Formats: sequence, structure tokens, C-alpha cells
Amino acid sequence: MKRNNDSLNARNSDASKIKNNTEQRLFSSELFATASTVVIEHDGEEYRLRLTSRGKLILTK
Repeated sequence: MKRNNDSLNARNSDASKIKNNTEQRLFSSELFATASTVVIEHDGEEYRLRLTSRGKLILTK
């Protein structure tokens, strides 16, 4: 997957900001408000966080 320099620099800038904080709270009700799967990009890889019908979370690469 190719990225332009602007988006890569923005991602690196965001990562350095996050390292300065100890934690960030996200609510699953907001993440899964419109879909049962969320795609997370990390180090150029895609991960999928899925909400099951039983309310469990499954993270896959």
C-alpha cells in the first residue's frame, strides 16, 4: 500500500503525540455505531476489530 509523504508525516506526528499520553479511552458504542468491524492501520498493516453477535471483541490481522 503506497502513501504520500504528507499522510506518512501526519501519521508519524500523530504517533509521537500518542506516546506522550498514557492512555486514550474509546467507547465501543461509538466505534461500532455504524458497522460491526473497524479497520485499524498500524505500521502499514491493517487489523480488523470485530464485534461479535455475543458482544465480544476479536482483533485479527
